[in-house]
Parts: sequence; C-alpha cells; structure tokens
Amino acid sequence: RKPTNRSSVVFFLSLPLLFPGVRRLKLFRCKRKKTKHSLTMSDSSIPNEIKITAAGPRRNYISYAQKLLSNEEGGGFDRVILKGMGNAISKTVNIAEILKRRVANLYQKTEIDSMTVVDTLQDDAGNTSERRRAVSSITIVLSTAN
Repeated sequence: RKPTNRSSVVFFLSLPLLFPGVRRLKLFRCKRKKTKHSLTMSDSSIPNEIKITAAGPRRNYISYAQKLLSNEEGGGFDRVILKGMGNAISKTVNIAEILKRRVANLYQKTEIDSMTVVDTLQDDAGNTSERRRAVSSITIVLSTAN
C-alpha cells in the first residue's frame, strides 16, 4: 500500500486557518451534456468513419483505415473519414499524414469546427451550476477519388 502524503493533506485542511480570507473549497461532481450541433461525435452510422480519441494507440487507427481503403474483407471504400475533438486533434492530423504516405494517391479535405459543451456541476448540498466551454474538432476526409 502506498503511503499518503500527510503534509499536503494537513496543509489543505489548515489553509483557511493560515489565510483567513480563503474559504473552504467545495468539491464538485461534473456531469457533462453536449449541446446539439452540426457535428456529433457519437454518430457511428457511417461504416467508414473513424473517431479518434486521445487514449487509443495510433497503430490501431492506421491499420483499420488501411483495411477500409484496401479491397480486403470489410473494406473497399473509396474514402475514410477521421474525426477528432479536443486533445485528439493533433493525433488525428498525425494519423492522416501517415496514411497519406502509406497509401498512394490520397486526397485530403479538412474541416475545422467548434462546439459548445455544457458542464453541469453539482456539490454535495445539491446546488448546481453550469459552465459552458468551446471544444474544437476536426474532420479529415481522405479519398482515393479526386
């Protein structure tokens, strides 16, 4: 069992005593709701669409996209749609560049968009507050046809 750092816990609890102007911090639980927007990342009705997350390994996305573009079983598409939001945007661009090098004659079309995400925060007393923030997203379409 890993020992806890008791000095930081004691400092956090004694913070109002050291600085009288500082109030106790309330702990909030976050519930997220997405607002309706033209780009919805939860739609998976398109078979050649790949939603890239920040946690997934690149090689899995690359091999799946290559399979979709080739004439193997489950493949044979003339285009692949890569979508990424927030921290996954740089990974989406990297995957698109790797695919353009590995598969010959690919054309790229890129769309950059932003959507509003509403975070509903609720403390232990039941008080709720909302926080709105903009999240960037990117859609890259790689196609063999011009």
